[in-house]
Amino acid sequence: MAVNGFMLNEKSLSCTLCSKLCLERDATILTHHHSNFCMECLQQLNISNSEITCLCNEKTQLAKNQICNLEKNILKDVKTVKLCPKHSKELSLFCKVHNIGNLCTKCFEECHLNCENNTQENLLEKYIDEDKSYHKAIYNRIDQLQKIWILKVEKNFTALKKKVQDVSDKRINILNDLFKQDITLKKNCDELKEFLNKKIEFELLNDFSLNYSLENMDYIQRFVKGGRKLQFSAKCKTDKEINYAIEMIHSNSDVESIDLSCNKKLGDDKFSKIFQQLYKSSTVLKELKCSNCDLSENNMEAIENLISNCSNIEKINISKNSNKGTGISKIVHGLFNSSNSLKELNFSFCDLDKSTTKNIGILLNCCNSIENIDLSGNLRIANRITCVFLGLLNSTNTLKEIHLLGCDLAENECINIGHMLMNFPKIEIINISENENMGNGVSSICSGLVTSADSLKEIYMRNCNLDGYQSSCLGNLLKNCSKFKIIDLSGNSKMTFGFFNICQGLLRSSNTLEEILFIGCDLKRKQRKQLEKMFHNKNVFL
Repeated sequence: MAVNGFMLNEKSLSCTLCSKLCLERDATILTHHHSNFCMECLQQLNISNSEITCLCNEKTQLAKNQICNLEKNILKDVKTVKLCPKHSKELSLFCKVHNIGNLCTKCFEECHLNCENNTQENLLEKYIDEDKSYHKAIYNRIDQLQKIWILKVEKNFTALKKKVQDVSDKRINILNDLFKQDITLKKNCDELKEFLNKKIEFELLNDFSLNYSLENMDYIQRFVKGGRKLQFSAKCKTDKEINYAIEMIHSNSDVESIDLSCNKKLGDDKFSKIFQQLYKSSTVLKELKCSNCDLSENNMEAIENLISNCSNIEKINISKNSNKGTGISKIVHGLFNSSNSLKELNFSFCDLDKSTTKNIGILLNCCNSIENIDLSGNLRIANRITCVFLGLLNSTNTLKEIHLLGCDLAENECINIGHMLMNFPKIEIINISENENMGNGVSSICSGLVTSADSLKEIYMRNCNLDGYQSSCLGNLLKNCSKFKIIDLSGNSKMTFGFFNICQGLLRSSNTLEEILFIGCDLKRKQRKQLEKMFHNKNVFL
């Protein structure tokens, strides 16, 4: 121990009676100003006039009723330091030549007398200052490049505006010349019409994206304490990149999230090796993304073996991997161990069959906190989608997003979905685009979503072949919503009278509305004007 520069060992501050540190047990000062007893031990003395012997051998007569009046010994600025086991001196020096720390002054004199030394505290400050200086230099360089780039962009825009102005001036001169001629003549009239129709058009061919590289960013993750998030999406194309990813995973035992998406070149052996390395993080792993990786059945089995050892998986994304054999079913089986934590499930575009869909429904029936389910692009699940929603009934208070784009949903199934949606009061996003055969099942879905009117924010029904009645039902739903943000009804060209009802419904969310998409809806001129007038300050795409 050290107080105001003096070294004190633990023995000198320990209670004589219990041998524990007095500092931790209400230390007291005796009449001769020594503090070697804790209050608890003094209070437990059985005799009224106790003779207490201090470490200095001085004896003090102490009446029991005086104990509570003893002055407290409060030692401030006390900090624990490591002592050299050989010399009992503070370990505070660092040898810069041999790169060895935790040395006391005696150790340094014995073994490093001719070496350059520094205190570990000063050395830390030195390294921090050097690191700050290095990154400040990079920042200054970026700042200079930013100014140069802005000047170049401004120069380009100035030149562009000058070109447009020149064209405008020339067109005015040409128009003046044309009107000096007899524009009643057919030749001159046709020439004028052609000129007026051929106006310049401007389009920005690319955005001003900044292309740069920052090396060794991922390396920092090796030294970050706490749950790590490893991002290897589309970053495992060469052997060097693959080996680096494996090394990173191997050096971490607390990976919470890993993204391996878009890595089709990893192959069976590399994928299996990565999943084996992740076993060390099985107790903390929460998120696994393997989208668009061309996973084989063996890969999927390796994923099953990994997640079977996990109990805290919250999000899993296996989208855009064709279901090979019983691969997806094996992954679903492995997720049962995380049924209490599972929140997001993405098996979109996996060519799921009826059996696998049934297994997903069984898994969902064991879960109680699902927030997001995405089964888009699976044409063969249509007749089993009811099983999925029955399984979701245990997550009625948590479900927020449903994605069933391009699932070939039939009218009867949509009617069943609509009935079950009445049990979910917190739906925020629903995507049932590219389902052309829903028929009047759309009206059932809209009725079911009224339960979520207070939370509903986004609806996607692109290319759903909506007619006037179905569109009108959607408008009635929107009249109950006040937090709506995005609606996409592109590709529905038969909405007729239902279009006006949708516009009326969207007015309820005028304060929150962000995007309205009616691309390819064959709207008449009157409908377009009506839409632009009602939502002139919103992003309307026609």
